[in-house]
Amino acid sequence: MGKGDSLNSDFAEVLIDQLVQLGIELFCIAPGRRSTPLVVAAASHPKAKTFVHFDERGVAFHALGYGKATGKPAAVITTSGSALGNVMPAVMEAHASNIPLLLLTADRPHELREAMANQTCDQLKIFGGYVRHFFEMPTPDPTLPDSFLATTLSQAYRYCSSGPVHLNCPFKEPFDGKAQLTTQKKPVETTFGELTLSNEVASQWATSLSEIEKGVIVVGTHNRSEHRGIETLAKKLGWPVFPDINSSYRSIPGRNEIPYYPYLVGPSEEKADLILQFGDSVVSKRLLQWIPKHKRVIHVSSHVKRCDPSHCVTDRVVCDPNLFAQKVAKQISSKLGNYYSYWKEKSDQVHEILSSIFENEDELSEMGVVWKLGKTLTSDQALFIGNSMPIRDADCLLFPKAPIGPLFSNRGLSGIDGNVATSAGIAQTLPTFALIGDQTLLYDLNSLAQLPKTPHPVQIIVINNQGGQIFSYFTPPNKKKMWETHFNAVHSMDFRNAAELFELSYQNVKTPQELNFVKPGIIEVNTSCEATISMHKRIIKEIENALCTSSSMVF
Repeated sequence: MGKGDSLNSDFAEVLIDQLVQLGIELFCIAPGRRSTPLVVAAASHPKAKTFVHFDERGVAFHALGYGKATGKPAAVITTSGSALGNVMPAVMEAHASNIPLLLLTADRPHELREAMANQTCDQLKIFGGYVRHFFEMPTPDPTLPDSFLATTLSQAYRYCSSGPVHLNCPFKEPFDGKAQLTTQKKPVETTFGELTLSNEVASQWATSLSEIEKGVIVVGTHNRSEHRGIETLAKKLGWPVFPDINSSYRSIPGRNEIPYYPYLVGPSEEKADLILQFGDSVVSKRLLQWIPKHKRVIHVSSHVKRCDPSHCVTDRVVCDPNLFAQKVAKQISSKLGNYYSYWKEKSDQVHEILSSIFENEDELSEMGVVWKLGKTLTSDQALFIGNSMPIRDADCLLFPKAPIGPLFSNRGLSGIDGNVATSAGIAQTLPTFALIGDQTLLYDLNSLAQLPKTPHPVQIIVINNQGGQIFSYFTPPNKKKMWETHFNAVHSMDFRNAAELFELSYQNVKTPQELNFVKPGIIEVNTSCEATISMHKRIIKEIENALCTSSSMVF
């Protein structure tokens, strides 16, 4: 490696070049002095793309969105000190959602630690168990072997495939100097295989599942777009498929899909003989309450994490879900089961009810926005759905008949932080809609500065019901005032001036006819909490009357 004043920049250039060779294309940067060598190296690399944002929290969520959309890690470069604390929420979400993310955090050298030096804190393993791997890089040293960075970064990149990784990078001053990049070994090549199962085990599962007439397939959060094996298995078994809003099955509808299943499952509804769940968690609370009522629940996932909040899973299979379904389906003869038809008939009835309600809607409701958005999206557009009520309404109502682009949300920890920044990260790859609530936008307001800088446009659709009105569904009758101030955080703000501040287009719409998704920017829909709750109750009542059931909708 280089010598003298160029040592830091030399080291950083080799580091960035190794990461680019491994496959990292995007470096998300929050400006800072201590990280100068890394920033200059990334900005100067001919094959590296950079994205700069002044807020570490926002830039980390931007990288998270990119990881969701591409399945590849983006690198986040920060300076030392409290910068790392601001990155923590995105790290927690990436950990819970298994999203690739690489953190390159600049640090003070060892001699400045625990000496009250400015902007110095303990950065070693600061993210604890939320990262898959941590490594403290050495202070740049000319005696380091040339192969050191090649093997160290290759190992970090391997860990990145399933979640966040943290590399802490201490640098001594001076930071600048002309780099003298030396020849380095190429990164260690790593081949990632698929988790599969033997033909013998597949045959055993085929025999077992074929004996079940009344089975239900649940497709939970599944980051991969391929699900044809699951579709084939469902058809052969004659079982219905309940696809979560975060599954590829929802954006690319497959055979045996049951739209509107969140309205159909409940305490008094039909029970299956077996639940076969592919992928991870689901949004629908009714479904989460319905699954544990079954004697046998099988969970198939490509990782060893337990996805079983009710502790009801009886069988676990660690295997790629689509490969499992493909191998089992090959050994099953098609059955003439009618269990799918039972659920399909009920779902068709719900569709007629919802169509009648929303197609005759004069004033735009929160659910009406979701209904129209589902009919507007195309296959070359992504949709990011914010937490609180938007994701719940979308899970109940957004069932496209034709393929649309990928659907995303931050459901690992279900936070309202960083949602705008995550949407901007997704827009590194394709045009993006973001359906979020007013408090979610307020929380991440400064990330609106990212939108003009994304390669593809972002359109924010904000439901403004003047606070966190999801809490209104749980308000005790005698504590309405307390709930409004301490839980709903009621406000009277709108986002017209915010759009102007960040030079974004702005629309405020009230009717379905005014809702236009053409021009990127902010679309604000002002709604009434009382009217929204009334609409939810109306939908439930009409469905219950039509299906002759009685249950309560629980979010």
